[in-house]
Amino acid sequence: VNIGILEKEAAALNEVFVHYITHRSPFVIYKAAMSLDGKTGANSGHSKWITGSAARRHVHWYRQRSAAIMVGIGTVLQDDPALTVRDLSFPPINPLRIVVDSRGQIPLECKLARDVTEARTLVVTTDQMSWEKEKDLKQQGVDVLRVPALEKRVDLKKMMEILSEKSIDSVLLEGGGTLAAAMMERELIHKVMFYVAPKLIGGVCAPGVLMGNGIQQMNQSIPVEEMLVDRIGEDLLITGYIRKKG
Repeated sequence: VNIGILEKEAAALNEVFVHYITHRSPFVIYKAAMSLDGKTGANSGHSKWITGSAARRHVHWYRQRSAAIMVGIGTVLQDDPALTVRDLSFPPINPLRIVVDSRGQIPLECKLARDVTEARTLVVTTDQMSWEKEKDLKQQGVDVLRVPALEKRVDLKKMMEILSEKSIDSVLLEGGGTLAAAMMERELIHKVMFYVAPKLIGGVCAPGVLMGNGIQQMNQSIPVEEMLVDRIGEDLLITGYIRKKG
């Protein structure tokens, strides 16, 4: 009897299930589209579209494989995304849409709060959101989850624990750079998917893939392992796994 045949490949095919069962926490993939010089938008914040149509279709395929899509409130205010599955040749499966919004800034007229018939929306917030705003959101069919605050922001680890209890086994983190940096700092991201377009944007103030405070020394950088590079239309897709510290 031979054991362990293609063990690594089999684990990769079942990485979400294996992680969720082993750690009882969602498997988180950080997906970002960027230019060749690492920018996710122009100085103005304009970002449609950095990548080509083939890469965007590929993202929708990954969306329908995820239990939830997550963005920060900054992305909602800047882009007003729908976060639904589109452009596929088969009926879409829309995952839960999660907005991390510590102060309850989500507009009642945005797509995520207004269009909840095809896909559910969950706003994760703190006691900084007014009860009146929560009531208005719930009247529109939006779910609201209050979690403890950590330095006046959503306690991300506690949020992930609650999502796990709700049987959310996987999260596709789509933006933006500030939320991604906070998730990375708390070791809550397990895999990265970076779509790289053959474009140069430049600009000191142009947003990047990871914002936040960053590191002070290169030995503090976060290693990425098992990297793969694929061609998706005119763009490159770079994937890799985050190595745990220590």
